[in-house]
Amino acid sequence: MCVQCEEAGCMAICPVRAITEDPSTGARLVNTSKCIKCQMCIEICPFGGTRYDVKGHKILKCDLCGGEPQCASVCPSGAIVYGERSTVNAAKRQQAAIKLKAIARGAKQ
Repeated sequence: MCVQCEEAGCMAICPVRAITEDPSTGARLVNTSKCIKCQMCIEICPFGGTRYDVKGHKILKCDLCGGEPQCASVCPSGAIVYGERSTVNAAKRQQAAIKLKAIARGAKQ
């Protein structure tokens, strides 16, 4: 799953600029007609969000289902969320802070 990085290394490293941002969804999309399949985007991604489809001979990357990602809508634990980067990141930081505070309290006891 692509996390749609704010500073996407896949976009920066692509020698033919085949990965662009969809202005309406924020998804980093692969233009398969421009892509030369060098797979540098796969190598640079620290999250494994980009893959090579051997059968289809193309780079696969999440397109956010056109702005309504199905993975987020069916995730039973709520681990996959979709929203504005700043809102989602702030919520994740707040959840982490609550967990760390609970751990710290437990360590003091």
